[in-house]
Amino acid sequence: MKAEIITIGDEILIGQIVDTNSAWLGRILNKEGIDVLHIQSISDDKQSIKDAVELAFSRAELVLMTGGLGPTQDDITRETLLEYFDDELEMNEEVLAHLEQIFHKRGRKMLDINRGQALVPKKCEVLFNIQGTAPAMLFKHNGKWLASMPGVPYEMKHIVSNELLPKVRANFKLEEIKHRTITTYGVPESLLAKKIELFVDMLPSSIRPAYLPNLNIVRFRLSGRGGNTIEQELDEHMQRIVNYLGHNVVLSQKDETPAEHLMGLLKEKNLKVTMAESCTGGYVAHQLTCLPGASAVFKGSLVAYDYDVKTTELGVPEDVLLKTGAVSQETVEFMCTKVREKYNSDIGIGISGIAGPDGGTDDKPVGTVYVGVSDGTNTNVQCYHFHGERIKIIQRTSNAAYNMARKLVLGIS
Repeated sequence: MKAEIITIGDEILIGQIVDTNSAWLGRILNKEGIDVLHIQSISDDKQSIKDAVELAFSRAELVLMTGGLGPTQDDITRETLLEYFDDELEMNEEVLAHLEQIFHKRGRKMLDINRGQALVPKKCEVLFNIQGTAPAMLFKHNGKWLASMPGVPYEMKHIVSNELLPKVRANFKLEEIKHRTITTYGVPESLLAKKIELFVDMLPSSIRPAYLPNLNIVRFRLSGRGGNTIEQELDEHMQRIVNYLGHNVVLSQKDETPAEHLMGLLKEKNLKVTMAESCTGGYVAHQLTCLPGASAVFKGSLVAYDYDVKTTELGVPEDVLLKTGAVSQETVEFMCTKVREKYNSDIGIGISGIAGPDGGTDDKPVGTVYVGVSDGTNTNVQCYHFHGERIKIIQRTSNAAYNMARKLVLGIS
């Protein structure tokens, strides 16, 4: 089944908000075996909406539209679809009762503009929006479906999961797409492709490869759709690639972030980690604490930005800082070992560097970062030279830190 996504809103086109709806819809539809072939982002304009619908119907069986269903004058999607399908509005009593209940709970008087949201096109099937005031609408046209939904993400997600997808499954034959993904570290996309070229050339036509590079990390994915044997085929082909690349390259045999992978390892081995960060300013700890269950493996962190904090809180000797500088192997070795001791953890991570755009020297240009990890017995400090703007250097440093910690936990040199 082929699908197309249409997002409506000038706020998306001018960059005022980021379109997260399309990304979520793409993931959900893919799991159902529905191929998303196109995504359109269009203006709050009648002709733009009509043209987008016409184009989408010409190349997809399922069209998912988000945005423009609110009660204000700039929300014109319902009226535009009414014209497109040559329809007329009628009052939906179930939607009206829902609206009255919402306003009663909020202690607010329902205005006529709000009551008007219960008017829906006669030809549509209402997809009930329990999370908000704007009902979604499902139109069936020449054997094809168009679902128009609110742009509010949590409302749209509930409608898709609980209203739309059950109907799609019941009316269309879907063949689930299977994926196998590995996450690699430290090998550029082009070099990775060259390394596994022979394995990729051996893939049958039913399996498609894909490379997804991002900040020193490349996710490599195999996708297939077929009978009962496709999962076994995917596993066999991917395992050959994993065995060839080895653990120095393969960070994870799942589609997960470095932080997610390290958290899993630490949980499995009942270990806890602490961090001392300078140039990353707590970003590395943030990646871990964003994950549910982080408290099982994370004890705490210290942002040691200033020299005084490095000496008073981490015990980095002043003479070391004066002789080698804050961005040095010696300083970071103290940072990762002392933060482990200070907070009584199993693994300590230390980071100091120059994230820029200023502060670089001939000896230590912007992007110079030292990352250290220690478990009390083994300590490893590496110097990296990252490129890019400040946030990219910070993100690359985070990925490097998690990879080094992973290798320490697994005993990989």
